[in-house]
Amino acid sequence: MEADERKLLLVLNEVRKMNRLQRENRKSIEQISDQITYYQDLFDSVVANNRNTDQSIVREIRADLLRLSILANPNMATMYRNNRKSIAESLYSSGRPGKLTTKTPREIFQNITKQQHESFYLTSSGFQSIESNSYLMVELANPLGSGKPVQLSTISGGGLLSTAIEIILDGSFGSAGALMTVKNSNTALESNGIGIARISIEGVDSSVGGTVIRSIIQASKMTALDMYGRLIIAPGHCLNIRMMNRARETNSVSINLSWWE
Repeated sequence: MEADERKLLLVLNEVRKMNRLQRENRKSIEQISDQITYYQDLFDSVVANNRNTDQSIVREIRADLLRLSILANPNMATMYRNNRKSIAESLYSSGRPGKLTTKTPREIFQNITKQQHESFYLTSSGFQSIESNSYLMVELANPLGSGKPVQLSTISGGGLLSTAIEIILDGSFGSAGALMTVKNSNTALESNGIGIARISIEGVDSSVGGTVIRSIIQASKMTALDMYGRLIIAPGHCLNIRMMNRARETNSVSINLSWWE
C-alpha cells in the first residue's frame, strides 16, 4: 500500500513537471513522449492494483496525462472532441496501452482545427463563504438563437465542510444573480463565447422548476464529474448547479464549469 502511494506521488510530480516544461516551451512533446508512455504505464499499474488510492490525486494525474496525450496524438483529440469513443478507448488507439503516436509540434497543430483551439471555455465561482443551510447557485445558459450547442466537459464543486450538490436541467433561480467571468482556454483570444454564466448566494432555496439529473452528498472534498461533451445544452436551455452548505457553520465552497461551444 505505501509503495503504491509513493509511486503515485512520483507520477504526480513527474506529470506536473512534464506539463510545466511543455507549457513553457522548454521541451516539446516529441522530447518527452517516452516519459509520457512510461508514467502512463506506471500510473495504470498502480491504479489497477490499488482501489483505495487518493482520488483527488488520481483525477489530477488523469487530467494531466490526458492533456499530454491529446497533444501527442491529434487523432485522439478528434475522438475526444466528437465523442466517437470514450477517453479510455482513445488511449488504446495507437495499438497498446499507454503507447502514444508522437509527431512534431508543427504536425500536431496543423491537424488540430482552428475551432478546437478557440471553442473551450471555463468559469469558476471562486471561493465563497456561505452560512449553514444556505445555497450557492450557478447557472450556465445557452441563449435562444445562438445557433450552436454548449457541450459540458467538466462540472466540479465542493467545500471545506459537508455540502449537497444537485445538477438541474432547465431550472432557474429566483434572484437576478451576478454574471460570472467566462474565459477562453486560449488566452490569446477574446472570451466571446455564447455561454452565459450567473452566480447567486441565497439564504433559502429559490430555484424553480427543472429536472434534477444528479444529486451528490459529500463531506469536506471536491467532486469532479467528467462529461466529455455528452451533456449538451441546446439553444434556449440551461444548466443549474445548486449547492447547499450542510455544515453547522460557515463553509467555504466553490463550483467550476468547463465546456465546448
